[in-house]
Amino acid sequence: MFHLDITEFKKKKDNYKSYQSKKVGDNIVVLKNTIRLPKLGEVKAAISKKVEGRILNATVSLHPSGKYYISICCTDVEIEQYESTGKMVGLDVGISNLITTSDGKTYENHKYLEQTEEKLIK
Repeated sequence: MFHLDITEFKKKKDNYKSYQSKKVGDNIVVLKNTIRLPKLGEVKAAISKKVEGRILNATVSLHPSGKYYISICCTDVEIEQYESTGKMVGLDVGISNLITTSDGKTYENHKYLEQTEEKLIK
């Protein structure tokens, strides 16, 4: 676990606390369970996705919950394209049903806000 001083994240006009560094040489490297960053060294991390392509930069952000997140921006990544079906569908966004399509399909509104209101209040 690492600890960053919050003063490193301070900005005069923004409450969003983040630190960004560009990749120069091999200063940003994703290993098995760690990420090597400039100024911090190797940091333990729970890596959610495999990093593909060429790394451009890394952003370390401090969320209001007190947790740190690292997002890595990459380029030269192959993205699989979906096949076009040629069909057109109209969408109606509502409250009781999240989406109703012109084909008659409805998608349920899960109302996550109401389910997590107590956590938001805390």
